[in-house]
Formats: sequence, structure tokens, C-alpha cells
Amino acid sequence: MPVGNTTTAHLPLPINHVFHDSPVGKFHGRSRAATVLPSQAKRTGWNKVAHGMVRGWSRLLNAMTPGGVRVDPKYRHALKDTSRAVGDLLGNLIHPQGNLSSKALKKAFGTIENTAAPVTQRGVPLDQLLTQRFEVHLAQFTPAELKTLRTQLQILFADGTDAAVALPLKRLSQALSAEVERRVFADGRTQLLPRLKEAIAEAQQQSPRAPDTYNGLSGVVKNIMGQYGMNHAAKYGDETQLALSVLGAALNGFLSKGDVSASDIKTLLDALPSEDQAALQAADSAHWVARSTDLIDTLIADVAVQRQRHTQERFLAAAQGALLSLSPPGQVDPQGLRRIIDAAGQWKALQKHHGAHGLSTDPQVAQAFEAIVHHVPRLVLHQAALDELSAAELPALSKALAIFGNTQAEPTLAQAIDERLDWGVRECHEALLPVLDQLNQGDLHATLNALAATQRVLAKVKTQQELLKGLHQTGADDVRDFEYSVYEPLFANMGPDQLPRHAHALASPATQRLVETLRGMGQDLWNASGGDATDPRFATAEQLLGISLTLMQLADSANRAQATRTGVEAPAAPEYDPSQQDPDVRNAVNGVFQIPVN
Repeated sequence: MPVGNTTTAHLPLPINHVFHDSPVGKFHGRSRAATVLPSQAKRTGWNKVAHGMVRGWSRLLNAMTPGGVRVDPKYRHALKDTSRAVGDLLGNLIHPQGNLSSKALKKAFGTIENTAAPVTQRGVPLDQLLTQRFEVHLAQFTPAELKTLRTQLQILFADGTDAAVALPLKRLSQALSAEVERRVFADGRTQLLPRLKEAIAEAQQQSPRAPDTYNGLSGVVKNIMGQYGMNHAAKYGDETQLALSVLGAALNGFLSKGDVSASDIKTLLDALPSEDQAALQAADSAHWVARSTDLIDTLIADVAVQRQRHTQERFLAAAQGALLSLSPPGQVDPQGLRRIIDAAGQWKALQKHHGAHGLSTDPQVAQAFEAIVHHVPRLVLHQAALDELSAAELPALSKALAIFGNTQAEPTLAQAIDERLDWGVRECHEALLPVLDQLNQGDLHATLNALAATQRVLAKVKTQQELLKGLHQTGADDVRDFEYSVYEPLFANMGPDQLPRHAHALASPATQRLVETLRGMGQDLWNASGGDATDPRFATAEQLLGISLTLMQLADSANRAQATRTGVEAPAAPEYDPSQQDPDVRNAVNGVFQIPVN
């Protein structure tokens, strides 16, 4: 509803009185918001008596009120007619019957000004009257009408308006922004608060999901803004920036009203990446409606300073360990290499936080960094120490040495990574050959057992290869990279008798039925689990779908290898239909994988 009336007490009726007339005028199909008396023709005898009593009581009060202050029919009618004229104007703006010319707008505002004369003669400024009547009508608009009105006003301002109507249109635009802001924050309170509390609970439990849940709040805000067209008003067209400004102001409101505590918000902020903290703090909402964000800004600043201090302390501790490992210069054991990796990771985190918030760094930090840079070039890497590092630690060490300025060790590390990759490929080949042999022999149970064992090896090696290559994404490119690096050399290195035999077995109708049944059963289990990773059926579904994909990739790679060797174009891949499930294969799969019932 509109804000409180600011007119003086001497007026017979507040200028923001709600008459319950149509907010979009009489020509656009909106019904009145309140029930009115039936017409004279339809009134019952009791209606007429009651109406007469009301009129008589009103006349009595008028006579008893000094100066006729209580009711001034001319003033009341003028205010009511002004309300209707404003409704007609707004209705024409959101339902234009043609181009709204400056001449038509001048005429409409002229009509409002003439109609409002008995009100303005009471000392009410016309601009104040217009603003409050706009507020009354806009409070009754639907979200779609508010959105349409915003669009129409943007068009009018873009096309240029006559000076005579520019000012009242600006007041309308300001009233519209205020009403949209009120609706957005009202909707936000309903929709944001439960999600915010969910994110806080996850942060308190140190769940890795907390940042994702927090980021989902911006999506909620964008959806709400979209209902009212507020996203089109984003400064510089940055909808995300505008959403963050709304979110920051909403969080500030939740804090001021006690919906959440400062400690809860600080726990959530501490779970966020530094760049997310800084983005929320930097979001500027002043370009549309100014709402205070002083509370949330103070909390972000406190959390940022605390993180800076803690990260500096962790870096200094890690740097001390790295320097101990590097003194005296020469060979460093695996634990010493891990200390160097840790120091580099803390330095990177500190730089990231510094870049986000622009906080000053303790001089001790720079001194410790320079000390490591001084010692690292004298580091000597030995294969025995590198062999002890995990698949994730090898590329991390390469990045750490680059941070501290050691480029001499790069070839040694690259060779160690390549050797680890080759070892993984050989491990996969050793696991895959028994599967191919079982497919040739036609023993279904033995084939399924071999596939189950091989799938575990493939999953392990694939993860190791991703870590060794520094890959952290999944998807088609990742799958294709693994297929080419593992399956292609398997068939390329086969003898002239092996390759045709295995390619034939992989393309056989029996293998096709196996693939179709595994895919169908896997998809059924996945659907039954609802995609819930905690459901036992989910893990089995992923296993069956993974095995079916492996068989298809093996068949594809074998065909390509055969075509390369013979010079004959490879046949098209078969059309797999998961609905065509073989009952015998289903029984065998149920026996080997012990499919969960529920």
C-alpha cells in the first residue's frame, strides 16, 4: 500500500484516500476492488432505508463539524474524479491504442490538473497530489501491469518527451520504482529467507554446498525482479550486479529485523569465496532505490579482515615449513615437497583475497615469500620423491615451483607426469583384455564380472588422469579425451589376428543386446532413485550406465582401428534401443550386480 499521507490535517479527505476505482481506468476491463451498493433499480426496501439512514447521519455530522471540514462534496468529488483521470492515464499507458504522442499526454495531464483544481485550491501542490495518486493506483497493479508500465515509460523517455510532461512522467517513474522495490522486497522476504537459512545451516555444518546455496539466492532475486521488469532497469545492463544489490539490501533488512543474527551471517560469509564476499559488498543499489546496507557491509568487512589475518598466519606457517625443507639446498623428501605445495597454495589464496578486497599485506608475508623465492632455484628433484606424490600433487608441485620462480624443474616434472599417465593407460589395458576375451568366448556371467572389475579400474585411472592433466571439469570433452588416450592405443597395438576378432565380438548382436539391457536397466534405476546420490539404486545405475558406455566406446574405437588398418570405411555404429532388453541378460545382471529393490 502507499506510504502515509503527508498532507495537512485541515483537508476534508486525505489525498491518498483509496476510492476502490479501477487502477487502470474505466476503459480497460479491470473490475473495481470493493463491493458497491446495488443500483437503485435492484435495491431492496432495506437497502433504501439503510442508505437513507447513512445519508441522514452524514448530514448531521456535517452540521455539527465546524466550518464543514468533515465533508466538502466539491473537494471529495474532485479528488475522486482526479483518481479516475489518473487511472485512465495509467490504463492508456499500459494499453496504448496507438502511439502516445506528447500532445495526447499533455492533454491527459491537463485534464488531471483541471479536474484537481478544487483540491489544489486547498493548498495541495499538484506534484504532491500526482505522486500520491500514482502510489494508490500502482499499489493495485498486477505484476504484469507494473512490468508493462516500466517498458512503456522506458520507450517514452527513449523517444524524448515534451518538457511539459517530462516532469510528471518522471514522478510516475519514481513512484513505479518505489512500488516495484516494495513488491520485490516483500516477495524476497517470503522466498529468500528460507533459502538463506538453509545456506546458513550448511555453512554451520561446514558443508561444501553452502556457497552454491548462497549463489542460488541471486537466482531467486532475478526471478522476482523479472516479474516486475526490474531486471531491465539494471545499471549498465548488469542484471547480476542489480540482483546482488537487492540481495545485499534484503540481507541488511533481515539483520535489522532480527530474522537472522549477525553471527549466522558471518558464518555464511566465511564459507564464501573472497570474490563472492567482495561482489556483495561492492554491489551498489543507489541507482534505483536507496536502501541501507550498512549492517551487511560491516559484517563483510569484519569477515574479510579476519580471513586476511588467518590466511597470512597460515602462509607464514607453511612458508616456515617450506624453508626448513629447502635448507640446506639440495634434495628434498616428499614431505618437504608437500610443504612447498602448501606454501604456494596459501600464497595463492592470500593473493586472491587481497585482489578481491584490496587489503594491505603484513610485511612479514612479503619477506617470507622472498625467502622461498631465494631458496627454490637450488631445489633438486629426485624420481624417488616424485613417485611418492599423488596424481593431484604432481601438477600442484609444478604450479608451486612456477609461483616461486623455479622453471628448471619443469622438464623433470613433465616427464614424471607423462610416465604416470602411461602407467595408467597400461593398467587399463591389462584390465580390458580379459573383458574382450570373455566377449569372444560368450560367457555372459564371466563377461559381466570382468566388466564390473574393469569399470572400477577405468574410473580410478580416469580420475588420476584428470588430476595429472589439471582437469577439473566433466562432460563430453573429458570422456572423449579418455577414450582416445586409452582405447585407441589398445586396438592400434593389437596383432593382425586379435583386432578383427575383438572388433567382431564388440559389434556382435550379443554385445548389442548386452549394451541395450545395461542402458535400459541403468536408466530405470536412475529414474527410480530420482537422481538422489544417497539412494543405493543411484550408485548401481551409474555403474550399469558406465559399463554400457565403455562397451560402446570400445566398439567405436575398434571399428576406427580396423578401418585405419584395412583402408575400408568403418561401418556405422549400431542403433542401441534401451527398451529392447534381453530377459536372459537382465537375469544375469541381477545376479552379478545384486540390483537394489528399493
